[in-house]
Amino acid sequence: NLENYIDIFKEFLFSEKNLSQNSINNYLIDLKQFLIFFKRNENLNENIENYISSLRKNNISNATINRKISSLKNFLKFLQSEKIIRNINLDIFESLNNSKKIPKAISKSEINKIFDSLSRSDFTNKNIYISILRLMFISGLRVSEALALKWPDLSKVDMTINVYGKGSKERKSYLTREFIDVLYSQKKDDGFIFNVKGKKISVRSVNQFLER
Repeated sequence: NLENYIDIFKEFLFSEKNLSQNSINNYLIDLKQFLIFFKRNENLNENIENYISSLRKNNISNATINRKISSLKNFLKFLQSEKIIRNINLDIFESLNNSKKIPKAISKSEINKIFDSLSRSDFTNKNIYISILRLMFISGLRVSEALALKWPDLSKVDMTINVYGKGSKERKSYLTREFIDVLYSQKKDDGFIFNVKGKKISVRSVNQFLER
């Protein structure tokens, strides 16, 4: 019963692989999709082959298919290493070629229009949310990276921030003096740079602000 080992695998991803909660959630979604498809009257290799075949028949991108296949492969490799299952044919996990698209950049004037629109919002604590989005624009941070920042990560002298990305990889990003002054004008405590009443802001609430 593969469902019995999902929680063990989740703990492995967190403690051994150092993955973010968002990445772990993506793994769990992909695995649960496979378990829904799973037919107990077929052996595991047959289930895997039929599942991959069904993914390729659906109208989803190669990148999404590859992610789902990779999630399942890593889960089964983990179970194999723990001697929970054996005789898995890993050769059937063949990735599809990704069709790479050239990203279309948003012009600076369009960005300014977006921030002008956000400034007219009646959303509670809108200035904090605008600062989060402006930081992402200035520095290229992911929203999860921006929300995880604490005041010790910010250097007023060097005008830099220490960013902790996927897999606990650390990098520096540079800010403008003007933006740093804006951040300090909103400072209320020494915890998270972006917080409401001392509590860390969630990705969901940033999305809600943008949707509004």
